[in-house]
Amino acid sequence: MDLVGRKLPMENGDVARSFFALVRDELAATAGPAELVAVKTAVDHALAAWKN
Repeated sequence: MDLVGRKLPMENGDVARSFFALVRDELAATAGPAELVAVKTAVDHALAAWKN
């Protein structure tokens, strides 16, 4: 995953949320189905915790 030089999309100014979304999107393009499900679940949980 190459994040060097990538700009984080700003979602209501929430950089952490944008970073997790970027990582999830990058992994979706490169990971296999089992890895993607595990990472998506972990990222979704992290985003939910961040919102609260």
